Amino acid sequence: RNAKTAEYEEGLITQKVGVWPVLIPVPNDYETNDGIDEDDENDNDVVRDKSAGVERKTEHLQCTFLDTPGHVHFYQMREDSARVANAAILVVASDEPELMGQTIESINCLMDMDVPVVVAINKIDLKNSDPARTRSLLEKNGLLQPGFCLGGVEPEVVEISAKTRQNLSRLERAVYRAIESRRPLLAWGDDIPAEGVVIESSSSRQTGALLRVVVTAGILRVGQSYTSGLVTG
Repeated sequence: RNAKTAEYEEGLITQKVGVWPVLIPVPNDYETNDGIDEDDENDNDVVRDKSAGVERKTEHLQCTFLDTPGHVHFYQMREDSARVANAAILVVASDEPELMGQTIESINCLMDMDVPVVVAINKIDLKNSDPARTRSLLEKNGLLQPGFCLGGVEPEVVEISAKTRQNLSRLERAVYRAIESRRPLLAWGDDIPAEGVVIESSSSRQTGALLRVVVTAGILRVGQSYTSGLVTG
């Protein structure tokens, strides 16, 4: 997905939770940082293996991506999203001399939820970027200490630039590994009653009540009845 959500929000600040289905490339067994010709600006489905001199079709894992606001006043949105997540991406700017208050809050929230975390150290394209300093700050706040695990796995760190798209393919592979670590805990199938969490709701005269729901178990199909609190339909 390639979007600039904040540009369309009041004050250029994201003010709601974005929910999208996304496809994450499934890493092949032969993929390593040295053996793959990464081209983050090329969104095709072919991966080139330099060592073997062949092209292979990339498989994808479909998952639901929750984009939460980073502003300090929207902590509750971040916490609610973390409650339903199978893995989380913590985006930290590498040009900041200290961790922002909402970053520390998010770290504490993720620790409470105990979900696998991928740390994306962003803005490495800037001249005043200092990823090593950012890693040190994260370690001081308990996230990157040796042997520390969340959701059973150690947090993985990827240094990226969202602006230039540098290392985004590496970020995708790290997210895939985090999700795979939780796969044995996921419940799917026709014989499992569908369960989900309402992320956002709205209403209008034209459409009535609208709910954005993330299905956390089972399969939800059109026409099925549902119960949400005291509401049924």
